[in-house]
Amino acid sequence: MKRLIYNELNKIIKQKIVFVPIIALVVFCFLYAKLNSNLKVDESYNSEDWKVFVENEIKAYENRLENMSKDNPEYETVNYEYQLLIVQRDCNISENDWRYLELEDCWNAMNEGDIIGKELFQAIKENDWRAFYKIKLDDAQKNIKKVEKGEYEYSYYDDVIYECSFRLNNNIEPTRFGTTWDDKTFKELQFDKESLKVEQGESAFNRDYEAIEKLKNSIIEKEYRLKNHIPSNDEISLGSFLNGIFDYKYIFIIIVVCLSANCICQEYLYGMLKNLYLDKYERYKIVISKIISLNIVSIILLLVIFGASFMAGTIFYKNEINDVVLIINERAVRINFFFYLFIKYLLVFFETLIFSVITIMIGVLINSIIANIMVMLFIILAVPKVASYLYVIQKMNFVKWIPTLNYSYTDFLDHTVFNCEMNLFYAIIVGIISLIVSILLSCRLAKKDI
Repeated sequence: MKRLIYNELNKIIKQKIVFVPIIALVVFCFLYAKLNSNLKVDESYNSEDWKVFVENEIKAYENRLENMSKDNPEYETVNYEYQLLIVQRDCNISENDWRYLELEDCWNAMNEGDIIGKELFQAIKENDWRAFYKIKLDDAQKNIKKVEKGEYEYSYYDDVIYECSFRLNNNIEPTRFGTTWDDKTFKELQFDKESLKVEQGESAFNRDYEAIEKLKNSIIEKEYRLKNHIPSNDEISLGSFLNGIFDYKYIFIIIVVCLSANCICQEYLYGMLKNLYLDKYERYKIVISKIISLNIVSIILLLVIFGASFMAGTIFYKNEINDVVLIINERAVRINFFFYLFIKYLLVFFETLIFSVITIMIGVLINSIIANIMVMLFIILAVPKVASYLYVIQKMNFVKWIPTLNYSYTDFLDHTVFNCEMNLFYAIIVGIISLIVSILLSCRLAKKDI
């Protein structure tokens, strides 16, 4: 068996065909990193230009007011905007500041004699976000009781209570555009909660149950991240790039399929398989040696992908890697990023193993490299789409018996697949059955032309 494996690897290396995908994968990783990186950081948050702009606006409004009669219908509006600019300047509030959106409402409420408005405006002047949200929380809690008593109609106070208490309990400082990871995550969390209300409010006919499940999981994840202070890997981080490279694993699997088709069909084309039988090697040993040698090559290619992507990501992306949070049975679970990445690589390897074995089985049947590759491309790309269509439209639930890329095993890890009530364990069992059947058929049919 060792000699057979060694001979198979030697044949692959001598053909030099394996070096083409290695070079292609390295080039792809660097090009992908370069084209998708976005290292430009918006410096406007730290810019002082807004002060110059506000000062110029104040002068322009002063000139307009000097040349405008108080009887002019526009005078009141212009004077109001002028006074607001003065407040913005005196309180040192740029348009990127969280206080910018709150300023006008609080200033109007204060001028109307509203006590809460006056307190909120004072918190804005002092740039004390904790005091600001504490005042809003206390006011909402008082008003929600009035809603419960029927004194007020339904209001948004429950949302205000959630936001204020969550920010205060988890120390999430507000920003205008979500410039900190936690405020950005919290704003996404609020959006998810609003979207969930909309989805759950739909009629049973229009309700998208898959979207509801995804939103529930997203909410659980974001709340867990915020409460445990686990930043997500943002778009310009090394962690995001290393994880995102899996979106293109189709390329890797198709490369391995092409190598497998070439490996088995070349044997028939040049009559090398007959020589192995004449040397009295058992059929199963020949087939197994080819599978092992091809998957040694797969492991090498996966290591090349990891090495190249890590180097490219380090060069073009922010060197930041954070832990992964997965949702398992509606519970958030924290996983070390590199362990998570290892599992994904392992599952991709398992998936590749399935397709390489199926490719060998088909190669034994048809003995043509081109035909073999075309059949495998159909199995990988077309069959899952047809099966998914039949499941969604015709409710024919046989899709889960097809061990193809329709539901990548790594998708189960991320819980992004909800159809057919699939799960990772079940998918691996189906994959193992496919492996065993393919190997047995390959061994049985391999001697058909001897």
